[in-house]
Amino acid sequence: MACFRPPSPLGFGATVCAAAILALSVSLAIPPLPRAFARPGSGGDNQTKESLASTTSPRLQHNSGQETIKGGQRSLLPYDIWPEMPASQLSRGFHNSKDLVPRLLRGIGIPADARLAGSQSHERPRQPSGICPSTITQSTSQAIVAGALACSDPGLGTLENHYWRAFDMNTFTGGQAYDVTSLEFGIEQAESLFGTDQPLTVNLYANHGSPFPDGDWQLNLLASSGEIRVPNQEFTIFNVPLTATVPAGTLELVMEVLSPDQTLEHNFFIIGSNPDPETGLSYLSAPDCGNPVPSPVECFLGPMHYVFNVNGSCVGGPGTPTPTPSPTAPPSCPPTVIVGNIDNTDPIQTDRLFRDGFPDFCACAGTCFTVAAGAIHYDAYTFTNTTGSPQCVTVGIDTDCQGSNFIFTAAYLGTFDPNNICTNWIADEGQSPIPGNPTPFSFNVEDGQTFVLVVSEVTANAGCLSYTMTVSGLCSSGTPTPTPSATPTPTATAIQTPTPTPTATVRPIPTPRPHPTPRTRPTPPPP
Repeated sequence: MACFRPPSPLGFGATVCAAAILALSVSLAIPPLPRAFARPGSGGDNQTKESLASTTSPRLQHNSGQETIKGGQRSLLPYDIWPEMPASQLSRGFHNSKDLVPRLLRGIGIPADARLAGSQSHERPRQPSGICPSTITQSTSQAIVAGALACSDPGLGTLENHYWRAFDMNTFTGGQAYDVTSLEFGIEQAESLFGTDQPLTVNLYANHGSPFPDGDWQLNLLASSGEIRVPNQEFTIFNVPLTATVPAGTLELVMEVLSPDQTLEHNFFIIGSNPDPETGLSYLSAPDCGNPVPSPVECFLGPMHYVFNVNGSCVGGPGTPTPTPSPTAPPSCPPTVIVGNIDNTDPIQTDRLFRDGFPDFCACAGTCFTVAAGAIHYDAYTFTNTTGSPQCVTVGIDTDCQGSNFIFTAAYLGTFDPNNICTNWIADEGQSPIPGNPTPFSFNVEDGQTFVLVVSEVTANAGCLSYTMTVSGLCSSGTPTPTPSATPTPTATAIQTPTPTPTATVRPIPTPRPHPTPRTRPTPPPP
């Protein structure tokens, strides 16, 4: 209710080879599974995990709550946990390094100095300043940490992956021509089970017209390294000498690191990244995993940002750049703020949404899953985009309601059906908000479209004394009023018996905004 993240290689010894062959023999004995989007498991061993539901039902069985034990005390988590699976049982899809290689084989063939080299290389300052810096980068940190994803076949190797960045040349050079002398990229893992290196290709493109991944960059290859062999190493920054001139007036310089299908050689390559802020988006495309078009990394369920650097200088030195007119900023709209609370007098929905821990945002769409939780009370608020143009709407919820009083917010296109809470779903906040962290999420709304924001309790009948919802990016007249939907009659079938895995429910996606162009996000079946 409302009141409003190269040294010379070493060979394998006979013992190591035997271990590797044994491990691979085990993995090869497992029938290949279809390629699919796979979410890496999360959480520590001390966390109580929810069991997953049937492949024919989008619902998960709800236990007493997601818990962690700290200081002997149980504490509920603001997100839900996917159960982890052994690498031998994981299907082809997007995985992080811990899913890819059996634990006893990690680091084989990688000299100790190669494993430690990254701790030295990331201390170099690389933040550019002024026009025509000697290094162009969008990374605020050069640290390389574990956590990036790659399209992979666990136990066999990584499949074809393309890692991307697009550098705005007006920002870095003021529109001047730029002479490139070398490129650098981070490596989280480059590991060959039976060899000492793996193939990669680095490409540079000039983009015009529209921001990447749109524009004409595919027609404008500036330079290519050809196939290079990268020695086994971990947590390093790798330098590739490459010369090219970026023409004056180029909108964006696009850098690609291409890792081909490496399963036949049993190689594992994962790009280097960190979770620190970036000044431009990182992109990933992987045709073998159903994602042939570059999409923001956040679309693959991880806030990891690639470390890419372009070294060089402006043609003729820094000089004075030609002024480029800046676009006129659109008029700002004051946010809509609603203060509300949830109690047992509010309408009821059947079950609740699964909290995957990743807020959705305008550049890519998510997937809806539900948890069997019984009769859940909620508030609903209806908005209409009357601005005359598509809008990226951002929603944040701030509350002191924690633990058994957690709440969760989602957006629906057009109408909300409390009996089928994945119908018309378009986005959600990923996890329950905690004090001081409103977990903002965003979604696109076309002109004239109506959407509904639903704030619900996580635990049946627990309620929430107070929350504050802030809706930004939508010029609206007046403050919306709550729009309760018909209350369904709870039945005994609201609590379902757990079975192995959930299935995503198909739901409509609004027409994407022109900039940035949203890309199709692979639909993830859980592990």
